[in-house]
Amino acid sequence: MSRNPHFAVDDLSEAARAIVRHGIEQRRRESAIIADVKAQTGERISTSSFNRYASWYRVQLRRREAARESTEVAVETAEKLGMKMTEGIRAELLQSLTEAAMEGPEGQPSKLKGTSPYLLGCLALKFMESARKDKELAQRIEEHELNKRKAEALEAKQKAIDEKVKKAVAPENKELTEDEKRRIRSIYGTE
Repeated sequence: MSRNPHFAVDDLSEAARAIVRHGIEQRRRESAIIADVKAQTGERISTSSFNRYASWYRVQLRRREAARESTEVAVETAEKLGMKMTEGIRAELLQSLTEAAMEGPEGQPSKLKGTSPYLLGCLALKFMESARKDKELAQRIEEHELNKRKAEALEAKQKAIDEKVKKAVAPENKELTEDEKRRIRSIYGTE
């Protein structure tokens, strides 16, 4: 959530702030929340300070809920368009899109705010397709490198066998014919 000007609630302990946030989210009465803070932490907060914070916090909750609803539709759209995802990926995508819709980088306004859920779904689908293609490309490059190393090793092995055969069979200055090479390779199992 974006930060607004300083509130007296910000000066409370983390436990007290959690009680305040939870109470507001549960739509409890202000007097009950203030009493809970005093009873559980011993800290005090004035009614007017609480109300200023509660007003701001409720707006943030509504913004987050609106962004969440929009991104849920976006993720559902992406699924309908063919995007396959596990529950973990779905949850991460929802969280990322919700945060992006709420606030841009370094607290700047979001460029995704107000974007239609359908377009967000298409964006999510394109992102996942891009990631999948990158992974496939990396696998293909790895396979190509492996095949290249195998071919080089086979070539080196063949060359070594050819040299051994040449030394063992051929007189010093005589070159073996292709037919002789082929017969020797068939004997040694390299053809």
